[in-house]
Amino acid sequence: ALARYKPVCIDCDEANNLGDMRLFVEHQLEQLQKLRPRNVPKKKTKQAINLIMAKAKGMFLFVKNIFEDDDLDITSLEAIESLPTGLDEYYETTFQRKFAIDESTGRSPSFDKLLPLLQVFVAAQRELSAGEIARVMHQEDHQVIAYLKPLGSLFSLPQEGITPSTRLRMNHKSV
Repeated sequence: ALARYKPVCIDCDEANNLGDMRLFVEHQLEQLQKLRPRNVPKKKTKQAINLIMAKAKGMFLFVKNIFEDDDLDITSLEAIESLPTGLDEYYETTFQRKFAIDESTGRSPSFDKLLPLLQVFVAAQRELSAGEIARVMHQEDHQVIAYLKPLGSLFSLPQEGITPSTRLRMNHKSV
């Protein structure tokens, strides 16, 4: 059934990929400017785009993630300069930010809370709905949905919101 599709390998440095990314970044910065006029000034937009493109290293997922991550500041050139570089660094800094270690216990309360959810995903080895996760974890749908909302950088979550039937997948290829 898949024989009719021809896979395409996208080179991160390929001109079409970089061009599409640049257009996406321009559009996202324009949208931010409309929502928050105090964002990157229009006269510095080109510089902001170039900084983001350099940080992305040709990875579209990086660009998508930084614009969807509510914890990241992209309101000034200084803030953009302080963004992580590349997906690996993005995932590492996101993980450290979301799952900070409590020095008194040597454990991460946030990670301890997330661990059962990760175990369900790893065991399933496929996309799961929020409702399926709730049933496996013996929780109500709304409890799992509330827990998933702030985890948008780890899971592909729809911008329109999560329902019990929403299909979820991990963002990182290693899971």
